[in-house]
Amino acid sequence: MRENIRLALGTMMVLTGIITLQPNLQAQVTENYIVVSGQVTNNEYGNAIKNHSVFFLKDSTVTIDSGPLLTEIVTDDEGFYYDTIPTRTSKGSLLIYTDDYFGITSDTLKYYRFVTYTSSNYIITDFNIFMPVQAELLQSRFTQQQKKNGNPYRFRFIDQTEHDQITSWYWTFGDGTTSDVQHPDHTFPGPGMYKVRLTTTAMIENVKQSSTVLRVVYIADRSFFHMGGHAYAGYFPANNCIAYLYYIDTNQYVIPVDTVSVDTLGYYSFLQVPSGNYYIKVQPKKTSDLYGSMLPTYYGNAIFWEDASQIVHDKTYWGYHVYFVEGVGINSGNGNISGNVKYIEISEGNDFDLPAQGIDIYVLDEANQTLVSHYSDQAGAFEFPDVALGTYWLFPEVTGLNQKKVRVEVTVDEPDVSDIEIILTPGNIDGIGDAEHFVQENFLGLPYPNPATDWVNTPIESNGFSVAAIEIFDLQGRKIFSRQLQLQSGANTLSLKTSGLKCGTYIVRASVNGTVSERQFIVSR
Repeated sequence: MRENIRLALGTMMVLTGIITLQPNLQAQVTENYIVVSGQVTNNEYGNAIKNHSVFFLKDSTVTIDSGPLLTEIVTDDEGFYYDTIPTRTSKGSLLIYTDDYFGITSDTLKYYRFVTYTSSNYIITDFNIFMPVQAELLQSRFTQQQKKNGNPYRFRFIDQTEHDQITSWYWTFGDGTTSDVQHPDHTFPGPGMYKVRLTTTAMIENVKQSSTVLRVVYIADRSFFHMGGHAYAGYFPANNCIAYLYYIDTNQYVIPVDTVSVDTLGYYSFLQVPSGNYYIKVQPKKTSDLYGSMLPTYYGNAIFWEDASQIVHDKTYWGYHVYFVEGVGINSGNGNISGNVKYIEISEGNDFDLPAQGIDIYVLDEANQTLVSHYSDQAGAFEFPDVALGTYWLFPEVTGLNQKKVRVEVTVDEPDVSDIEIILTPGNIDGIGDAEHFVQENFLGLPYPNPATDWVNTPIESNGFSVAAIEIFDLQGRKIFSRQLQLQSGANTLSLKTSGLKCGTYIVRASVNGTVSERQFIVSR
């Protein structure tokens, strides 16, 4: 396993002694904003069209929390329209359209996606339509081209003003710089929305006249591209499957990003995906004829995430094809293998059921060949019925975490092995490690309130002035926070702000002078 790959839930920060959570990709989003804007111009003369209607049709398959499905916006004096749409959805689409003078519709379908490093999503769509609007004798107009290679902030601006007697061009780029070249190249300082103006001056009937046109150039702070491919079982497209997308952040955490269904032709797609590094995995649904025989397979035709091909996603690409790896198959017989898989459980008196749903369980033989695969249900249960007697190994394949195999003996005396319990454990040094070398005591009191919503408090008893190492883990053993805490003699209270935490169960560990104590608390809303 690559030891530096880790799963992430969030990143903690400490402010004046209070622990707060800055949510990462797994944190719950309360409200995001879709900012929609653009300009409507006359394709005959290039002038802006004011007081013109533009419509947004919201994707009916994705709930947007406020406003009607169809929204009408009217352009301003410079031909611009804009609106801000709040939503709690993570992805969706908008159909944006307008009509020209003859009622001919121009439309475009725009996709949006939210991830943790942004709380707004900009959709910029311009329309160039026919309108019988009498233009001035001099009407400035221009177009821009973004350089395809090299610096993404570099543009070429091309003057398209139609007049024979132009004497000067004057450009302002919205970043404090100007140019008097007819077709300038310009490099913007970074991402942002820039108002670019061109003023042309010409001699018209021996009179100097000027015309100005404004365009908006939006440069996103991050590139978004589409990605997808086909899933194949042998030579044929595989339908009735699920495709998973995992993002690998700059700290090498592996983060589940999206899940989509594979269509009837074996095709899957992820739309508006930020540039970065990713894994893709495809597996058959339980209702598929391929379930059990075709193993969950990553892009790169690997069944283990450590062997998967890491995708460097920096452009739209539809060729991430996944070819299912077929299991060797398991001989039939009178045996049965079943059990449960759950997240790691720590602390005595834990009354909470913590099943792990959707975990791929591989059955391997003694030669380490992967025979079949099933995945756990909502209760964490899995089963392999009607198997031959023999020795098997069960392996929980969890993207981003290294796990251990479980040995199973199916014998004549015990053909029904139904009490298997697989505990998911961390696969990296930042997870919950082996604490047996510590003396364990319960100097941590019971957290309250438990379940918690915005805050949880944990009493800490100390025999004197000391320093406690505080760590917070999720139930997959991933460390999401650590710090040093000064303790006074007697009763102390550790207060954790949990309003930014995803609902679930967490572990707080404190160690003082080689003695460790652990408690669990639940975040529920």
